Parts: sequence; C-alpha cells; structure tokens
Amino acid sequence: MISRGGRRQFVESTTSQQILARFFSSQNQTSVRNLHHHHHHHHPLVVFSSSSSSSSSSNSARCSPSSSSSLLSSQKRQQRRGVVTTTTKEKKNDSHHGGDDAIGGKIPKKNSSSSSVFQNDNKTIARSNRGFAAAAAKSPEDYPPHSVIPFPSLSPTMTQGGVASWAVSEGAKINAGDILAEIQTDKATMEMECMDDGYLAKILVPAGEADDIPIGRAIAVTCENEEDVGKFADYVAEDTVGNASVLDSGETSLASAADEPAAKAILERPEYEAIKKGDLTRNSRAAGRDLDGSKDEDLNGGTATASKLPADSPSMTVRDALNSALSEEMTRDEKVFIIGEEVGEYQGAYKITKGLHQKFGAERVRDTPITEAGFTGIACGAAFMGLKPVVEFMTFNFALQSIDHIVNSAAKTLYMSAGTISCPIVFRGPNGAAAGVGAQHSQCFAAWYMSIPGLKVLAPYDAEDARGLMKAAIRDPDPVVFLENELLYGESFQLPKEALDEDFTIEIGKAKIMREGSDVTFVAFSKMVGYCLKAAEELEKDGVNAEVINLRSLRPFDREAVARSAKKTGRVVIVEEGWPQCGVGSEIAACVNEDAFDYLDAPVERVTGVDIPMPYAANLEAMALPKPADIVSVAKRTLFRGD
Repeated sequence: MISRGGRRQFVESTTSQQILARFFSSQNQTSVRNLHHHHHHHHPLVVFSSSSSSSSSSNSARCSPSSSSSLLSSQKRQQRRGVVTTTTKEKKNDSHHGGDDAIGGKIPKKNSSSSSVFQNDNKTIARSNRGFAAAAAKSPEDYPPHSVIPFPSLSPTMTQGGVASWAVSEGAKINAGDILAEIQTDKATMEMECMDDGYLAKILVPAGEADDIPIGRAIAVTCENEEDVGKFADYVAEDTVGNASVLDSGETSLASAADEPAAKAILERPEYEAIKKGDLTRNSRAAGRDLDGSKDEDLNGGTATASKLPADSPSMTVRDALNSALSEEMTRDEKVFIIGEEVGEYQGAYKITKGLHQKFGAERVRDTPITEAGFTGIACGAAFMGLKPVVEFMTFNFALQSIDHIVNSAAKTLYMSAGTISCPIVFRGPNGAAAGVGAQHSQCFAAWYMSIPGLKVLAPYDAEDARGLMKAAIRDPDPVVFLENELLYGESFQLPKEALDEDFTIEIGKAKIMREGSDVTFVAFSKMVGYCLKAAEELEKDGVNAEVINLRSLRPFDREAVARSAKKTGRVVIVEEGWPQCGVGSEIAACVNEDAFDYLDAPVERVTGVDIPMPYAANLEAMALPKPADIVSVAKRTLFRGD
C-alpha cells in the first residue's frame, strides 16, 4: 500500500477483503501442502502451476480481476513457476514450428547448437537439446497437450530433495484436490496437491530413486485426455524445466510505472515537461538551498556517503559476509558462542553458520531442540553471566515464541538492575517477506523491535553492512536485534578493501547515503534500499536527482542524517515492506515533520506493504509488496505537491 495515494488506485478498487477472497479462490495452481515438518510452526510451502494450455485460458478467466494490470495472467504465473506447457500446433500453423520460447506453450527454436537459451520470467535458463531427447529425438510439440511438473522448492535456499512416494499411478485420473506425491527434503515432508483435472501421463522420477533431485527438475507429465496417456511412454525430460518455487521478488519492470493510473496522471500534467528538461523550479522554503542542487561541502554532516569503488574491489555475498564476521568474532573473543536450531551439524538453515561447528566445536556452536522460548532464555542467562551469545532464529516469525525474553529479560534487565547487569546478546535471523511462504512466515517486525527501549535494532542491506554491523553488534554491551533478509543472502556486492579487515565495524546509529541527490530523498532499510536505488536510476532518465539513505540502524536511527537530507531536497519518501500503521515510516515521518517542517515543499510520503496478512498466491504476494515502480510513481507525484 502507498499511503497518501501512490497505489491508491489499487487500495480504492481492490479492498483487503477482495484480496483475501482472491487468495482463497485462486484455482490455477498446484499447491504443496505441509504434511510433517521438523518445526512446530505452520509451514505453507510452495505453489506452482500445473494447468495445461487449454485449461489455462479458462482458469485465467476465473482468476482475472477487474483490472488486467492488477493480477498476472495464468500464462505468466506458469512462466514464473517453471511449468512448461506444450500445445500441439495445427498443420496450417506449422510455419510457427520452432518459434519463440519453450515457456507458456511456445516451442524453442531448433538449431544445430547443442544447447538453447530461453527466458523464464526475466531469468535466463540454459538448456541442453537432450532435455527432451529420445531415440526418435521427439520434441515437446510432437506430444499431445501436456504440462511438465517440476520438483518444488520449500524456500529460495533449498536446492534439492526427493520423491518419497507417489499417491497416484501412471494413467490415473487426477482431480482438483488429489494428493499427487509426497515430497521429502532434509527439512520437511510435504504433500503435493493437484488443483486441476487431468491424467497423470508419466512419472519421470520414481519414488525413492534419489534424494538429490535439483529444484526444477521435471518429475511428472500430465495430460488432458485419457486416450493420450499411452503417447507419453517414450517421453523423457532430463533437464531442469524451471524453478518451481514461488521466488517472485515483488519486482516489476520500471517501465510499467508509466502504465499505472497514478503515473499516467502525472505524465499528462504540463509540469512533467519541466522534469524531462531537468528544469525543476519549485516553491522552495529551504534557506540556503540552491535549486540547481548545489550544496555546501559539509551538508552531509559527516554521514557516510557511498563512493564508486575501484574495479578491483572485492565482492562478497551477504551470506559470506555474515559467516566471516561470526567466525572472526568467535576467534577474537572466546566468550562469543552461537545457539539455535540446526546451527551446528546442519550448518544453519540458510548456511550462515557454515563451517563454524567444525572450527569451534559443539560447545560454542550449540544445536537446540525446537524451543525458541527455551534456548532464548538460556542465552539471556548466559549473557547475564558475562558470555556473548548469538541467537539464531530460523525466521523472526519464530521469535514470537521468545519475545518475552527479548523484551522483558534482555531489554529491561540493565535498567531494572540499576545498571549492574548487562545483557550483551545478538538476536539474528531473516525478517520480512521471502517468497511463497504465506502469511505466518512473511512478516516484518522492524517496527515492533524499534519501539522497545533497551534494544538496538539493525537492518543491513549489502555485504559491507552485514559484515560491519554484525561485528559491531557482537561487540556491543547491549542486546541487539539483527534483522536480515532471506532474499539478500545470495546477493553479491562489491565492498571496500578495508571492510575485510578483522577490526572493521560500522557505528551503530549511523546511516549511509547510498546516492546523493537534490530533488527528493528516499529513506529505506534492508532490501528496500536496492529498490530505491533502482527507482532513482529510473527517475534520473527524467532529470530527477534522488538521494537514497540506507538507515542501517533503526534503533537508534540517524535522525540528523534524515533531517539534513530533507532540508536539502525538500521532499521525502520513506520505503518499507512492512505494514503502514505504526510502521518504521510512521516514526521517521513524524521526526521529519518535527525537525525539517519549514524546509519541506510537499508532505512526507510513505511506500509500504499492503495492510493485510501476506497472501500465499504468487500474484497476490507481488501485489502486496512495494515495487520500484511504486516508488517512482510516488516520487513523481510528490515533486508537484505544494507547487
């Protein structure tokens, strides 16, 4: 949701009840339902389409909303989830044989090369021509209309698993709601449920054959008609057909911003021509601020400002940055230890603690039962006695089980003991939306912890943040809540060489200016920083110079840096993926109004997640989260407010 308008057209035309109704009535999906999980929490898992080409149109009609731009079509959902739908073409259309892609019912072009490349929802996938190899070298178009079901994923970090059992046999009629198979991974056992009618034409991966089937590998083929089942006896699909997990990042093409009603209204205004020409005349009340964007040398007030790194600067993933910081701090201080579920022998649910169990032993990398309240209480007690625990939660959704210890034990004891008992502890894990994990596992708790006195709350964006802030958190004498983002773990970032120093830390409470600008200020944290940078690049094409502030620290947050930027640009847009009411943006907006009101040329704007529990369906999930295009639309609107 975008407060003060923005995606207002969505909020007004599509209520929360309508979203939920679509969520529960969505029919063009095959779901994987949790049967048994090693964790005691509910785990809605992945969904992926298994509809055939002929049924997709009807299902699309069933699921489509009043606005075609609001929901993805059935075909695009199939593209995202990696389902290859093939349709036999009529003789009269044979001229199109071998044209376009193999996703969404199109066929890969034939050539003499040993491999082909095609697009799957903006992800390029290389496939060998032997993917559908058979003795007769038959191609998908040689078979009747069918759908290939890929091996599903539990999460973006899962890479493989196995088929424990098939609930139906080849040739069997399958109806919506039937259980197709039991999927087993190293973390869970799931039932794969069908929501479309048809026939199981061929099982490509027998039960129990392997436990290392890669995500996206074709495991079965379905068809529409019973008489076609026998035609798939020689069907072979050896290669990966796509990613079966719901890994939509919530991003949409920035070009689509111009198609949104809010953006169109702006583009049609005569003032927009001024932006195109870079002539941004405004009724500026900012004393000493030049309209051409010039500024005093000390305008940033010492706030860290990103600079272009040399080409030979090292790169590191956020996962490796966290892992190296933990390892170095455990080497530096023997009082530091890690505790949590699967942090030791399994090396972490997201491999953040990889190698630490072998390096430091079970005494300092402690696996626990599934009892967040229990091991959090143990860790708080250890901190009271002078140790420095790092508590890993599989996600901060599970930290709800232990929030009593976080708030009433860790945060308050220093105050309640008149300063005699400190609690040097770090609570870390992924926070916010991942992909396709449902309402109970997609919540952002930044605002919750940000409101608790006694806690320090950090939210890194890139590898430099992750490494420097983690070291600072472990060395800090107070309890620190360290909010990571699961979708950033695998992202690689360049970082300055000094960030690799073992004593490199980032000061808690200090923001970083990722991009300097003069026309509008974007304030964000975690994954939304990247979205703001993308939006700023898009706005630059229209002559708008946006400044992007990476908060890094939420409690305390760098109030001075935000106020300085607001005074410089006169316009502020705060971006977060959490809920709008009482969110992080609410507090920052209040502070901006208190500190820089006389300098503002327009009201402070917010871009947030929609005010509903996170939908499970991929298309609705994408609608519920902010996108770069939303930021672009709001920025363009705020540039004309108050003029």
